[in-house]
Amino acid sequence: MSCWSSTALAEEYRRVNGELMETTLDYVRSWMGVPMMLKERVVGWLTLASAEQDHYTTHHGDLALAIASQAAVAIENARLYE
Repeated sequence: MSCWSSTALAEEYRRVNGELMETTLDYVRSWMGVPMMLKERVVGWLTLASAEQDHYTTHHGDLALAIASQAAVAIENARLYE
């Protein structure tokens, strides 16, 4: 997704990040957010940003989802260990 496109997700990204779009995040041309799911519950988000427009592919999404799934399990195990 290009964060400058007219899609609902891009518009929400710009709304949430507000002024950061002109400072810290001014390099971002592509963004991907992947939920860290544990069963039916979101325990966090894995986010990726790139200066290259249309950088992320389905393959990137699949890899990010695999990493996010492992991270969700690790987060839950850490909570249970406390």
